[in-house]
Amino acid sequence: MNLPMATVLARATSDEQDRMLHAEEPLAGLQMRCGGELPGTIAVPELLDLVRTVRRIKLPLGRTIRAQDGSDTIAAWIEAEPAGDGCAVQVKSWQTSPCMPEDGAAAEQRRATIDRHLAELSAFLDSGRGCLPRQRHRLSWSRSRPLWSEALASAGPPSCPRQT
Repeated sequence: MNLPMATVLARATSDEQDRMLHAEEPLAGLQMRCGGELPGTIAVPELLDLVRTVRRIKLPLGRTIRAQDGSDTIAAWIEAEPAGDGCAVQVKSWQTSPCMPEDGAAAEQRRATIDRHLAELSAFLDSGRGCLPRQRHRLSWSRSRPLWSEALASAGPPSCPRQT
């Protein structure tokens, strides 16, 4: 039994360094509005994650990605499959809706949350720059990149535990 092929709205290709080499609209426009270039590193975070996963496991995958381009929120079903050292990408569905305006307090809270997640070191300090013990807010170190703060920790107050 042969099933009809789903409509392909756009195609794109990427290389082994996760650069989008070629893309058709509307994916090319989203790449540019998200700060990327053609050719250039994939600028849509969820698409970049999909492409990296496909390259790593060497199997085709499809998933919904969501992105914001400044004025619209995009939800798209995208399928990617290994192609040489990179990936072949197909956009199967594409939906846009206007971004909802965010009030100032919510935007500030979202930015603070992002800063905390990206921070190399998070700690609660007392007025003497000593680390405050908190059960739910413990000193935490990121393992994702080299610790520039190792130099700061060695010169910091002796009450801050240093992780090795």
